[in-house]
Amino acid sequence: MTAPKKPATIGEVIEETKKAFAKPLTRELPPKRRGSPPPSLPSPGVGATVLPLHARSTGGDRKPSEMRPLGPREFLVPGLGIQSRGRPCVILGLPGSRKGFFSMALQVVMAAGGDFIGERFPGGCRSAYWDWDQTAEETGDRWPVLARGYGIELAELDRFVSYAWRPVHTMAPTNEADYERVVSDLSRRAERLTFVIVDSASKACPGVRENSPEASIPFAILTDVTARTGVTFLLLDHPGWEGRRQRGHSSKEASSGTILRLEKPAPRSAITNVDCYRNQGVDPAKLFAPFAFSLSPRNGGLVLAREKASPAPVFSSAALEAMKADLLECIQAHPGHSKRGVQAMVRGDDKLKRAGIEELETGGVIVNRGSKGKSALFPKPPPSPAPIHRTLKKA
Repeated sequence: MTAPKKPATIGEVIEETKKAFAKPLTRELPPKRRGSPPPSLPSPGVGATVLPLHARSTGGDRKPSEMRPLGPREFLVPGLGIQSRGRPCVILGLPGSRKGFFSMALQVVMAAGGDFIGERFPGGCRSAYWDWDQTAEETGDRWPVLARGYGIELAELDRFVSYAWRPVHTMAPTNEADYERVVSDLSRRAERLTFVIVDSASKACPGVRENSPEASIPFAILTDVTARTGVTFLLLDHPGWEGRRQRGHSSKEASSGTILRLEKPAPRSAITNVDCYRNQGVDPAKLFAPFAFSLSPRNGGLVLAREKASPAPVFSSAALEAMKADLLECIQAHPGHSKRGVQAMVRGDDKLKRAGIEELETGGVIVNRGSKGKSALFPKPPPSPAPIHRTLKKA
């Protein structure tokens, strides 16, 4: 009796795909799906409120009668709340959360048609991947694996999916002329596309501090490009120190449309939880229930398989109170340290430490006197004695 074969790891699947991808695959795209995007998907530039170039660059005034009403909101991916022709959608996740595979699998399925985690797409959607973060070799390894997993000829994707390594040097220009040049260059590249993946928000503006207001300039540029072309942007970004909110200056979050949060319940977990953290104009709770996905081997490649969402770890009250006591003792001994600095000096689970600091700050036990995006924790000072009021009697 032979021993059962061990399941292949993701790394082994990628290597086997590189060797075997020259073999013919099972199916090609139907001829009827070739050409422009189908009517069910928003066609770029058609019906979009595109402002004239002079109005965008010089701030020209427009009359209320010239403005088109917004009408009902349209969604590029209704199941994920990704709106068409709106502010950039942000896919938020730590390194290793599979946000790259998640976004590229969406590209493959929307181009060829099929099922993406429970949602059907007819195909024929044109998209691009603008890369500032990795390299063409690292990013290009994923498309053969995903195409083989979904049973699609890789050559068929060439008509619908494109890749560009740093289409512009930076998306954080320092003057109005450079800003207009960047918007014009990206608008030309985005013509006839339905959506574009931008990887990533921080690497697209080298030299800009993430905690400065200038970190939101790429969001403004992409919004201007959307106004001109009607294309939808999916922007990859990382969360902040607590792992939940968008990293960097608050203007980045204010400039975003839908924010999808990808988070692994444990560092080595095979599944990734997905929930909607923010949606402009729509209650995130009404869009979709949180779910999870995993990378599942199929046809010698990989596909995204829907899984049951794994709940976040629940800490006992005793463990949380003990951690709060340790954190408070550390802050009293080392006032003015940042949140990361305090976490580094206290032993224990990182998520438990973050929960403890949040409760101490919310309960008013400690105060954060930091500025410009930097935290500085201090114990709350004792209340000053009430002033003594003396009443002078009239003589």
